[in-house]
Amino acid sequence: MKVLFLTNSFYESTLPLIKNLKTKHDVTLLCVQTINNLNPPEFNFNFLSKEPHSIFIEDTSGCDIPSNVKNYFNDTNFIKILFLKNKSDIPWGISKIMRFSRANKFDVFHFIGINLFSMLLSLTFYSKNKIFSIHEYSMNRVYSKEKIIKRLATKSMEILVYHFLSKKFIFFSPNELNKASNKIYLFKKNLIKLIPFGPFETYYHHPKKRLKIFKKNSYFLFLGSPKKYKGYDTFIKISKDKRLSNYNFIIAGNGVSKYKTENETKNIKFIDRFLSGSEIAFLVSNSLACILPYTSASQSGIPSTAFALGTPIISTKIKSLQFYTEEKYNSIYFDGSSEDIIKIILDSSQIKNLIKMKNKIKVSAYKKKVIFDWNYIGNSVSSFYQE
Repeated sequence: MKVLFLTNSFYESTLPLIKNLKTKHDVTLLCVQTINNLNPPEFNFNFLSKEPHSIFIEDTSGCDIPSNVKNYFNDTNFIKILFLKNKSDIPWGISKIMRFSRANKFDVFHFIGINLFSMLLSLTFYSKNKIFSIHEYSMNRVYSKEKIIKRLATKSMEILVYHFLSKKFIFFSPNELNKASNKIYLFKKNLIKLIPFGPFETYYHHPKKRLKIFKKNSYFLFLGSPKKYKGYDTFIKISKDKRLSNYNFIIAGNGVSKYKTENETKNIKFIDRFLSGSEIAFLVSNSLACILPYTSASQSGIPSTAFALGTPIISTKIKSLQFYTEEKYNSIYFDGSSEDIIKIILDSSQIKNLIKMKNKIKVSAYKKKVIFDWNYIGNSVSSFYQE
């Protein structure tokens, strides 16, 4: 089958899937990028910023494809790029893709994520075999309750996508699948599947980059933007606890500096920026563990990143996180309070367990969960294409 992937992000989970599917199908990846999204994780498109106009690059052999992507694939000719300089160029972009798809006669259109462009494009492929991979069922999650107009607009978009644009959907975690399944009026005609993503193995192939931080295996890492649901305040609290003054902590992600002045000490470091893939790989692989004090989550890419780089996690007992982890093999769970984490860190036997976990994860990210093997995932997606 000829398969066209369309996405502007989520490359860390999409590239390993494509690599596996390429052994079974003729796969093309169309990267749809805008001026505001030129540096998503795993794929740097900053070279496009020099383009004076929107452009469709069908032959990417002369493009500055990131070295980690080149190293991961023997041949990157399957990658195409659509760069939209302005929103007003969306109709032009859709027209370009329509002509490209007709010329190549794709059998399957696989959309990764949902945005305005993918919805409009999907309408032009109305009768085709279309699949949407959905990270979060609810599109309203990104808007506060006060932004009523936007919430109503996204709710309308939600109904349009789930009821009209496609009959096949892939969800990455059970809780998001359950949310979808409960909306029977939306999904009575649709096929929905739970197909998770595996370890983000593209991080293996990043150029090595050293950061001047703490020694290897001497610090705990909080990775990501300081969102309330991620338990950022909990991590700050434990890092400042005097009982843990002999331990080191790193808080890395865009927007963390607003907490830096009053909290940074010799054992607490802040890195405030969008991290490159090389920086993520260095910080995660050299940490003793990533700490995820989340209060809620649809799913998280941190476990898949950490396990790919041989690092265990310490996380709250949230179903979406527990689905992607195996306690005592690659993870330690806690009940949610900062005191629970402090007890784990102060327990010398738990520190020894984390070191043992690092050694085990480097050999195999999972002991039992074959569903996170990319071969299994690729076969599941391939079968879904044919249903």
